[in-house]
Amino acid sequence: MAGFHLPTANKGGPTIKVDDGLALARFNDIVQESHPDWAGTDKWGRQDDGERFRFLFTLVDDAHETLYQDGDPMDVDRLTNCRTGKNSNVEGMFEGLLTPQEFAQWKAATEPVDMSDLPGRVYNIKIAHNDGGYPFVEQVIGAAKPPKK
Repeated sequence: MAGFHLPTANKGGPTIKVDDGLALARFNDIVQESHPDWAGTDKWGRQDDGERFRFLFTLVDDAHETLYQDGDPMDVDRLTNCRTGKNSNVEGMFEGLLTPQEFAQWKAATEPVDMSDLPGRVYNIKIAHNDGGYPFVEQVIGAAKPPKK
């Protein structure tokens, strides 16, 4: 089939070279993924359905322009379970992504909240690395200031 290419096999390990610490990143999306092999009882004895949210970001410079490495955007993400209770990873991510008013609206909502203007916003984030050396978004600290003109 012309123009159809399979991605390379996931070999693990770092895909981009970025230091731990503060960075700027543009929020792209939240996707829900199913990991049936993670379903069952977690290490704290809670039931785990294997569902995860992946928060997708692209690193940017001070002018909010995309950073590239080897010709590819420097993408980072955060994988969380789907629990949204107090002190959950999802709630922590939303608190960093949303304005105080949006966060209050989300907390009070009984139906899904339209946040279609969220993708494209730039945030101050904290980067960390997992045990395999893969960088991830440890924390969204809040909205970044607009770039200087």
